[in-house]
Amino acid sequence: MKKLFLWYSGTGTEAENMRIFFNIAETDTIKVEYINGLGTKGNLSATKTLLDKKPSYLDGIFDLLNQKKTLAFGSEEHDQLAQIEHFFKITDKINSADEEVELIIGGHSRGAAVGILGLIASLRETCKRDSFENSLIKKITFIVVDPVPGSSEVRGLSFLGSKNDLLGFETLEGENKIKSALDFIAAKSKKPNLFKVIYFPARFDARNEFKADQYWLDFYENQRNNLSVVNPKNNEPVIETKFYIAGFRHSAMVDKNEEISELYDTVNCPTNLLKEIVKHELEISNSDLNAIQKGIIKIENNALLNLASNIKNLKLTERTTKNSYNLIPYSGESLENIIKNNSLTNTINTNNRYLY
Repeated sequence: MKKLFLWYSGTGTEAENMRIFFNIAETDTIKVEYINGLGTKGNLSATKTLLDKKPSYLDGIFDLLNQKKTLAFGSEEHDQLAQIEHFFKITDKINSADEEVELIIGGHSRGAAVGILGLIASLRETCKRDSFENSLIKKITFIVVDPVPGSSEVRGLSFLGSKNDLLGFETLEGENKIKSALDFIAAKSKKPNLFKVIYFPARFDARNEFKADQYWLDFYENQRNNLSVVNPKNNEPVIETKFYIAGFRHSAMVDKNEEISELYDTVNCPTNLLKEIVKHELEISNSDLNAIQKGIIKIENNALLNLASNIKNLKLTERTTKNSYNLIPYSGESLENIIKNNSLTNTINTNNRYLY
């Protein structure tokens, strides 16, 4: 099966940084595409090019984007156009000689909360007119890494933008909008097991302004409670779903500087887990993901228990306060204070992230 890997970078993250991070070589059966994050100069430049040329396959999407703009760098442009355009670029690598194709679409931060959701919304809109029924695409896997849409208000400024980039996603019916959209696309395409979702949030981030996305949390909680629901025709999950968790900072999985690497070893750490998840989906690694996840959980839970017992790890304590982010003043409570004021149970939810 041919694998097409598409990665939506987070706000301000250049595509080249993620290319270096994953270090995946293209082959005859593996093709990759990395997308500049919203708010980067590369994303703005690509969008301006699209606005000038307006490729035919973007007809209709321009209408969906009318008056829906981000407020990061290039606030006067429809800068998500460049992100959607990459989906068409990666699918152009499908040729008639391919028997089956799997799309693996990942993203971090707004790349997951805005990029992937915007793509799902545009696919749903497309399926009203045309579907994947006769397409060589047999599977679409989403790798959703700590999705954060961003706060519309930071000190009175729309620093991170808002949810206006979702191409109408927020107007969809139903409480679990993601599942409803995926079910609609799969049904229209007559491919009942079209989708797989890998949800990989951080365990904690001290900043209230980086609250994890509610749409993806709703999807996660619904799927967690319904993992036994299968398609009666083939006894497979309706939407195959995998869950991972790691990291005490929002970008712990994509940036060694954010990982607090002193806590971990080289295998059992957030950045390695993400790399291995992607390689596993591309079938270029047979590492035991469950073992890596268990190793990380053991390390992180021990750190939390030590903190609750007043056995401090200075690096962990320092890096899990709102003051450890130097860009602008954020609001939020430190990990140490949360641990002191709550019992360690799996019900602790801070900014839509389960701490323990």
